[in-house]
Amino acid sequence: MAKWKVQITNRAEADLRKLLLNGEVTKADVKVLLRWLDEMEEFGPDFIGQSYEWHDHELKGNWQGFRSSAFSKTGRVI
Repeated sequence: MAKWKVQITNRAEADLRKLLLNGEVTKADVKVLLRWLDEMEEFGPDFIGQSYEWHDHELKGNWQGFRSSAFSKTGRVI
């Protein structure tokens, strides 16, 4: 059972579907996102933050209070 819960908004889900249909996001990208989601829900933000794979960091400015986990040069989860 998951220890953490990742909330995916309706807008985020719709945007991801649109990007997938347009070819801007690949099925491989979706697999990586699902792996991030599984790891976040199982192990939590401290694990993700310490993982070299996710390049996780706090955001500043208007995004202060949020985190970004990058899985490629252009792919990230906020």
